[in-house]
Amino acid sequence: LETQTVDFTLGSQGLRHTPGDIIEICDNDYAGTMTGGRILSIDAASRTLTLDREVTLPETGAATVNLINGSGKPVSVAITAHPA
Repeated sequence: LETQTVDFTLGSQGLRHTPGDIIEICDNDYAGTMTGGRILSIDAASRTLTLDREVTLPETGAATVNLINGSGKPVSVAITAHPA
């Protein structure tokens, strides 16, 4: 059982949630880094995302991007390359 609580606001995309739903919270202050952003475009052919800002990938370990798929389900996708 989690004992921490949060207060937050959300955009219209969050209107699908109802009380009692389990959601993922990303807190920049708690994490000590930027944890969120927006996807500006997707190129499915090259499997490339254009983001709203530059990101720095960790030198070791895995990096993922968390998305909501077309069915409204959360998906984690491994980042395999970072264009120069």
